[in-house]
Amino acid sequence: MSRKVVVLVAVVVVLAVTAGCMGLGNDSGEADRYGGNGNGDSAAGNGNGGAGDETTYADADADARQAVASTQETDRQLIRTAELSVSVDSYETARTQLTAEAEGSGGYLSESDQRTREREFDNRTETWTEGTLTYRVPSESFDSFYAAVEGTGNVTDASTGTEDVSDQLVDLEARIDNLETQRDRLRGLYEDANETQDVLSVEQRLSEVQAEIERLEAQRESLRDRVAYSTVTVTLSEPAPEPETAATKEAGSAWYETSVVSAFVSSIGGVATVARAAVVAGAYLAPYALAFGTPLALVLVGKRRYLNRGHSSASTETTERTTLDADESEASDEHDE
Repeated sequence: MSRKVVVLVAVVVVLAVTAGCMGLGNDSGEADRYGGNGNGDSAAGNGNGGAGDETTYADADADARQAVASTQETDRQLIRTAELSVSVDSYETARTQLTAEAEGSGGYLSESDQRTREREFDNRTETWTEGTLTYRVPSESFDSFYAAVEGTGNVTDASTGTEDVSDQLVDLEARIDNLETQRDRLRGLYEDANETQDVLSVEQRLSEVQAEIERLEAQRESLRDRVAYSTVTVTLSEPAPEPETAATKEAGSAWYETSVVSAFVSSIGGVATVARAAVVAGAYLAPYALAFGTPLALVLVGKRRYLNRGHSSASTETTERTTLDADESEASDEHDE
């Protein structure tokens, strides 16, 4: 194997070890390794220069952290959030008002969850609406939008939170800059590589570095978006109707103000109710009627038969007497003649 190939492989190995140490946060170790790598490259490949002739990865990392930190010293990167529960007279009115307020400040409604509740009162259905709305508003409009939410109704619960992600962004920026420097060097090595094995090794490492850069950039953009747009979650709820609400509505008008049709329909309902009550009462009384009414009925029937029998005997005796008297009268008439 030629000296150039040996140097190329050594550089790839050093870069891989350096990236692993970066994930552990050992900056001082990185500086030593990068310095040695720089000297080795100069001695083996170029034959001139040294660690003092070029900026090492550790120096670039430190410079990036310092530059970003100094920029953000007076401009902290804060993620602000809020959660509120509000009782409102009309869910739809409050929702429309808050959405217009958010859009007017450059924000938007990101999520919405609406629920309709119902309850039966005296053959009528009372409904009310509840819902959870998630708004994203510019961080500079957070306070004004929070006040707008409070103005929609009665706030029953509220909480706010603030998270400082300045250090996270500084760290992400430094790691991305460092990986971009590695990527540029690997691209140069890839172009200079001649052996197939060297090309594949550099290409694999280059792919890993690029994937890590994209992952860290996605984290950075997510944090920046959460800093730029605050999240406000609002739960709106209409008051549930009380049971006496329906009765109050019924008692609100005099009986003679009821329409003829309504009165007739109500009367039909009353008749049906009375009939049903009579049937139910009969069902309750039926066992008692069978238990006590049957013997009484038998007694009454027996007494009536007894009375009818005595009356029949008296009538027969009367008839016989009448017949005898008639015969005697005829006999007397005949004797006189």
